[in-house]
Amino acid sequence: MISYTECVCSVGDDRTMVAIKTLKSTVTEEAIKNFEYEAELMAEITHENIVSLYGISYNGEHLMMIFEYMENKDLNNYLRFV
Repeated sequence: MISYTECVCSVGDDRTMVAIKTLKSTVTEEAIKNFEYEAELMAEITHENIVSLYGISYNGEHLMMIFEYMENKDLNNYLRFV
């Protein structure tokens, strides 16, 4: 299962809104491999129309990708409500 969370991260006095994509521990090995593959791809992509991957965290049972915050959520959400 994948979930998305919005939060504010702080580094010193700098506060940045980020989106966190989390893969729960109850998923298959294939889902973990796909998640890691997506992280590798996102780390290589730099384009003004694609969100930036800030980092990855392996925190205990959860795998997380930390992304640039998207004010309108994802493209699907934006297109559905505009």
